[in-house]
Amino acid sequence: MGRSYKDKAAILTAEKKANLDLKTVFSQVLQDVLRRLDKAFKNFFRRVKAGETPGYPRFKGKGWYKSFTYPQFGFKLDGSKLTLSKIGSVRIFIHREIEGKIKTCTIKKDNLGKWYAVLVSELEDVPSIKPKTAIGVDVGLTNLVMLSTGESIQYPKYYIETEKKLAAVQRDLSRKQKGSKNRQKARLKVAKVHQRITNLRAEFLHKVSRKLVDSADLIVFENLNIRGMLQNRNLSKHI
Repeated sequence: MGRSYKDKAAILTAEKKANLDLKTVFSQVLQDVLRRLDKAFKNFFRRVKAGETPGYPRFKGKGWYKSFTYPQFGFKLDGSKLTLSKIGSVRIFIHREIEGKIKTCTIKKDNLGKWYAVLVSELEDVPSIKPKTAIGVDVGLTNLVMLSTGESIQYPKYYIETEKKLAAVQRDLSRKQKGSKNRQKARLKVAKVHQRITNLRAEFLHKVSRKLVDSADLIVFENLNIRGMLQNRNLSKHI
């Protein structure tokens, strides 16, 4: 029987008395790490029980942990300044207006070492409306989506071109000697292309979702077994 979250929280309390480094981190941030661990193992045992590929939780040591979360308190946003407990105040650039009450704050680092603050807010109850217009969305492989209106949305060409560039820099990386400076430079090139693909995908999908939301009050998607479809290696990337 594995340890529960309460057991691990009790161990953390004892560890904080012996390990002074733990006292430099806000208490709720530490507790959130235990919640992530607890969730990972619960999902693992659920997959084992269901007969799925379990995927044992991977240990994330120093340098592999890319984010931390303030789940309730310990942070304050004042204009363009974000104050984090045990860290201090940092200047941030807000890319969209924040609505509602901020509930959690996650600090995340991307592959290039840039940091982002992800804020989750809660809105008050929004009055329900009766939809007047509706569209159906069919997810495809040749086209990204086909709408019930007859319109299709294609995969962006620049995304495919960027993936070809990724394959090229990955081949270059594989040729470099491990531990060499040239390999470090090649790894940085791969990371930059990966980040560009991530940014292009996020921007494109945001535009598509915005287009769909603006076009109708009700959007209906086909019911697909995505998990099962991903078993096809030839199509999994498009899916």
